[in-house]
Amino acid sequence: MKRNYVSVLVIVAMMCGSFILNAQQKNYINYQGVVRDADNELLVEESVEIGIALKFGATNAPILYEESHFISTDINGVFSLQIGSGINSNGDYENLPWGEASFVAVSFNGSELGTTELMAVPYAITSGSDQWIVDGNAITNKNIGEVRITDDLRVFGEFTLNDGNAVNEISDDGTFIDNSSTILPTQKAVKTYVDSRVVGGGEAQNAQEVPFNNSVSGLTAINVQDALDELVIAGIGGADDDTDSTN
Repeated sequence: MKRNYVSVLVIVAMMCGSFILNAQQKNYINYQGVVRDADNELLVEESVEIGIALKFGATNAPILYEESHFISTDINGVFSLQIGSGINSNGDYENLPWGEASFVAVSFNGSELGTTELMAVPYAITSGSDQWIVDGNAITNKNIGEVRITDDLRVFGEFTLNDGNAVNEISDDGTFIDNSSTILPTQKAVKTYVDSRVVGGGEAQNAQEVPFNNSVSGLTAINVQDALDELVIAGIGGADDDTDSTN
């Protein structure tokens, strides 16, 4: 016997305060309903097609996302699905404007039943997915402007810019003893190092440690001490005051 479905869809649970996090890190909205026929009888263990269409801003706004679910009701006529996990026919679920008022239009076996406002959506969608894209173990910010942090930022790993070395430490050590390419010195560390070399109190720098630019002098020396020695040999400068060639 042919059934005349006027399906009365009663939403018994729309758990918008929770979400499903699957292997691809997508936020799905749990959705349940009860299906009845024209005689108000439950459609028990029936195969049905439930269509989901999402609108934003107003009930008459354009549909930004559509999907279909081919599922079966249980012994109580109840079906369960997850919005976002169906067969997509229009739109990108990951890039919907969840910050606006959200509306869902439901259809049953191709017939639209009406549009309802989603009074709440998963917090992870409204706060995170609007600006962040989850890609495996990484997250990428979609914002083309600044990302501003008003509290402390802690990095439990390396800090890497687009170019150059990764940095895993910021140090006050003014000795630079590690000679590391992954330690960033603070202003205090730089000042301590410079003061120790110029003002005194640290290791004295001799003339052989000071580079000499010989591009315009005609000399072959590459440090100040060798340049002075060349000048003395050439008779241009005076003799060294002592026998120590390092000063």
